[in-house]
Amino acid sequence: MQTVSNLLPFAKKLISVESSATIKEIQTVMIANDVSYVPLIDHEGKVNVGVVRRKTIWSWMLKNDGIPPTEVTPVRGRPLPSVKAGDSLSSAMKMLKTGS
Repeated sequence: MQTVSNLLPFAKKLISVESSATIKEIQTVMIANDVSYVPLIDHEGKVNVGVVRRKTIWSWMLKNDGIPPTEVTPVRGRPLPSVKAGDSLSSAMKMLKTGS
């Protein structure tokens, strides 16, 4: 059976920040790595607590006279789906097809 672990040698490094990061730090990571969302992962990469999307920050700023949020909470979304290395490749692919 093919598992997610078969893909690990080809995977890119996960770009993430701790949930204690500021909006400015998150935006800096987005720009430096040319990504539109950043997962919030706590406890040394072990707990997936949410995600911040660039479009959510922009939406916030449009509604608030161009002022960025002072904390992450109002722009934090639900955690992205995650899989374990031992999960079947077909179940991981199904999750990718049905998720955003």
